[in-house]
Amino acid sequence: PYVIITMFGFDPGLFGILATINILGYLVGSVYVRRHADRMGPEGLVRRGSLIVLGGGLGMGVPALLGHVSLVTVMIPMFVFLTGLGLILPGAMAGAMEDHPTLAGTASALLGFLQIELGMIASLSVSLAFGGDASAMVSVFTVCAVLTAVAARFLPAPRPGIRAVDEAP
Repeated sequence: PYVIITMFGFDPGLFGILATINILGYLVGSVYVRRHADRMGPEGLVRRGSLIVLGGGLGMGVPALLGHVSLVTVMIPMFVFLTGLGLILPGAMAGAMEDHPTLAGTASALLGFLQIELGMIASLSVSLAFGGDASAMVSVFTVCAVLTAVAARFLPAPRPGIRAVDEAP
């Protein structure tokens, strides 16, 4: 909110609308998952989502490195980033639970906890690195996008015969 409202000078009400538009990116990713999860499996969703996240992170980071940070160079890459996240989160959740369905609640709670904690660490990083412009936020998003793509590269190969969700009888 700080970058959009204070630095770019937008009304808080308009920020609310812009934030809603970016959340639609996550919705786009979720709809994609619904249509392609069976074919791609959890690993495929995470890999594809990580490439989309990387595109969003670099789409935000490269213009910033070139000295051009604007509403467009923040919001459009953010939409792309969140679209990729819409693939990664359900894929990661399903992949984490597929081998031990009896521990699904525990795995879900742990992943939710890790998601909140990593978000807190990213927010803290932006706060500590804040230098009066959007560069800290852009840097954290770009670094997180690169780390996501690197981590996805080391996912194990999909195993035949294991599904994230058992088919209903």
